[in-house]
Amino acid sequence: MNETIKIIITDDHPLMRLGIKTMILSGDPDLQIIGEASSGKRLLEMLQTIHPDIVLLDIIMPSMSGTETAKMIKKQHPEIKILMVSSECDENTLLKVVDIGVDGFINKSQPASDLNLAIHDIMQGNSYFGADLSKLIRNISINKSAPQDDPELFSKKEMEIIRLSCEGYLSKEIANIMEISPRTVEGHKAKIFKKLGLNTTIEMVRYAIQNKIISID
Repeated sequence: MNETIKIIITDDHPLMRLGIKTMILSGDPDLQIIGEASSGKRLLEMLQTIHPDIVLLDIIMPSMSGTETAKMIKKQHPEIKILMVSSECDENTLLKVVDIGVDGFINKSQPASDLNLAIHDIMQGNSYFGADLSKLIRNISINKSAPQDDPELFSKKEMEIIRLSCEGYLSKEIANIMEISPRTVEGHKAKIFKKLGLNTTIEMVRYAIQNKIISID
């Protein structure tokens, strides 16, 4: 029997919270809603007494935005996973969530099955970004003035995997492009994570942006 995943939903619109709750609870006994918050401030108050595994967090909220709230959660409760759930999906949003280090982003227009998949994926230690955001990541261009591969840090294959991951390609797609097996891709990723002291693909994307390996036009 799988362990129950405890969730708090944060959105300033009651109907949206109800809709998300309905989607989450529909046919998935492993998920449990343990709280709802109408603002980032209220969520931070709740986290003093209850301990979710993951919070679903809207980006646009009054007083304290979702990105501001996410920063506070990462500082005060780094063990809690964060899935941004919003209709906002542009390049500025991408940069913000990457810089904060949230565990995932999903567009509110995506089907319920995607939301449940995102939650399970994140709780398994992966990052999840919906189709809309993946398209934006694919629009990231390799920084032409970026430093060339450092042979002492990354092999050529590792650098290629970093760049393809930053463009939004999944491991299976990277394997097809590079004509290697998905298992080999995952092996290279594991080595990259170890070298950089990282745990997830989105942390690797953040590293690439901060170190000017990639840029957004």
